[in-house]
Amino acid sequence: MIQYRVRKDTRNTAIALVAVLAVFGAAYVGVILYSGSSQPFYTVESGSMMHSGNSKVGIIDTGDMVIVRDPSKVNIVTYVEGHETGYGKFGDFGDVVIYERAGSTPVIHRAILYLESNGDGTWNAPGLEHYSGEWSYFSGGVTYEDNGATDTRDPGSVKGALTFKNFGYKGETFSVDLNTITYTGGPEKGYITKGDNNPVTDGLLVPEERIVAIAAKEIPWLGCIKLFVTGSNTDRIPTNSVILLIIALAMIPAAIIGANFLYKTIKKEKE
Repeated sequence: MIQYRVRKDTRNTAIALVAVLAVFGAAYVGVILYSGSSQPFYTVESGSMMHSGNSKVGIIDTGDMVIVRDPSKVNIVTYVEGHETGYGKFGDFGDVVIYERAGSTPVIHRAILYLESNGDGTWNAPGLEHYSGEWSYFSGGVTYEDNGATDTRDPGSVKGALTFKNFGYKGETFSVDLNTITYTGGPEKGYITKGDNNPVTDGLLVPEERIVAIAAKEIPWLGCIKLFVTGSNTDRIPTNSVILLIIALAMIPAAIIGANFLYKTIKKEKE
């Protein structure tokens, strides 16, 4: 009789385990279809997108994992565009993109502004046409700005040092020198990108063909496992991420045990 009960309990536990694994399997298939990318998950290895020293759900922190979407499935919205429509991701306006950069791992930063060269040293920045935030540019000893009475700026002919004020979640000020910005071959057009936690932009123009994915959803803390296994940037992982990851992992066997207990309780009530 005891042996029968052991076999029965083992069978019930196996059923509960299979049910949990089936849920995770279905979720994974759903992610693949949603993503449209051959690599739907990326682990965040730096703190350039963090908004504080601690991990926060909804913000991209070191050790988080993000679910991405293929660029063909998304119309990228820049910060200046999102500022006007209210669209944003991960704690600020606009989309966060992942792009390839020579000599380094893929970079995950926010798309700030789309620029297109006019071929004469000036740039067309269509997103600035309706941007209500503070911006100006300085060239040839002249500052082109909106002083309240006269607006001397031209979004279709931006040049020199482009400056943003009261920008992002920090309300910071930073400038982009359009005379020295780099790009990789082909037409001079692409995105200015910046880490939310970085004081300056990436200093280059990111063409659309270098963008491999757009960050869509955050899976907090899970990427810590990969960083600990590879030994990469473990000193940058927020302490609370490790604690919360341990709690989250402990909930998996608890869920299996709970499902098994619920199954046994329901079955007993029916008998």
